[in-house]
Amino acid sequence: MATPRGLFESVRRAVKGAADSAQEVLEVLQPGALPGSVRWDARLRADAARAVDGAVARWRAENARFEREEGGGAETGQQQQQQQQQQHSTRRRLLLAGGAGCAWAAAAAPPPAVASPEGDAAAAAALLRRAVGPAGDVRQPGPPLPFAPRQSYYPKWMFGEWDVRSRFSGFSAPLGPRFVRPELLAGAEAPKEDGGVGSDYEFRARYYSTLPDTLANRTRVNLGFLPQDAIIPDRAFNARAAGDGYLGPGAVGAAAYDPTEAPDRLTLEYSRVGEDMRPLPPRRVELYIQRIQAGEVPVEYDEDGAPLAAAAAGGADGAAEAWPPLGAPCFVLSEMCRQVTLGVRQADVQDYEIVTAFALTAPGRVSARQRTLLYLEPRDELFFSARGRAVAVYEYDLEFERVPVEGAIACVDTPKSVTQCI
Repeated sequence: MATPRGLFESVRRAVKGAADSAQEVLEVLQPGALPGSVRWDARLRADAARAVDGAVARWRAENARFEREEGGGAETGQQQQQQQQQQHSTRRRLLLAGGAGCAWAAAAAPPPAVASPEGDAAAAAALLRRAVGPAGDVRQPGPPLPFAPRQSYYPKWMFGEWDVRSRFSGFSAPLGPRFVRPELLAGAEAPKEDGGVGSDYEFRARYYSTLPDTLANRTRVNLGFLPQDAIIPDRAFNARAAGDGYLGPGAVGAAAYDPTEAPDRLTLEYSRVGEDMRPLPPRRVELYIQRIQAGEVPVEYDEDGAPLAAAAAGGADGAAEAWPPLGAPCFVLSEMCRQVTLGVRQADVQDYEIVTAFALTAPGRVSARQRTLLYLEPRDELFFSARGRAVAVYEYDLEFERVPVEGAIACVDTPKSVTQCI
């Protein structure tokens, strides 16, 4: 009679054959430099995943049969729960007000393939209210929990390169204008052609597949199985593209981001040349993502199988609308950020939260409602009077349309100069 160890070794050999067929995929997605340009085919991953699932199922069946025949009482291994990684955003914008700016970046979390537990659904619903509900008394999130995620992960349907249209749709100061910096008020109240409410922006954004360095993935690799991939934003590319869209071409001179070593930090260097070709003093932004929350909003159905509205949304002006659209898959991401702007004899600190509700409205089309909540930091005179509540609320309506690719559903260039396609 074969022992469980012998059965496991046979499974390892079977899995190795499947892993070899997907070696190109693994080499492309693993962290580290890669020479040249590589193109991968997601069908290899699907074939390998099916082989792994079959091998695991056979191992479980053989192990259970062995235990029954030997009369052992050991518990069979529990099925590994699917990873529920959190985070948003599809981006973070530059909020312009006078001469001051708030850098944006973004990300989100992949919705689980199985129904969320009740607690997760309630947490996602609470996040949805922060994104689209009344904004009169939104309070700053607390500190991150131990072992909280440092990276934001997007759902699978966000893979690819996207054309993004953003509209600055609303602004409010829930605690009154005395809590808001004058330059921020002036920027929001400017005509739309000067960046005020109603202004429109266009840029591109990229989201690609990677192998996150998580405990679940390390366990799978140690057991000889393939790790699970996840979708993350190309933050450096997205920051430069959004900077060009919001501030004008060439506004962001450079963006530095390391998704492996420092996934919660982004550095932006502003251009040293102005629109009139005159030199500008050095200025850079250090952006720290301090807390990430995300969740899937489950689609509910009535007794006839028709989808129900998930929430009633009230914007900054108190108007109500149904969001997400009826029956659309939706996830919500919140990123609490601290932005430090450094210039010549200048250091400015701003705390804000970006909450985004994404909805897949059609294949290759995503709509989003995004809200930026500004909070006072401890050095502000009115910090204790604000009691942790948002002092300024910016509303954005976003439309994503995937860039079409001949012969594939979607393709995207990664920071490693690799082209990924599905």
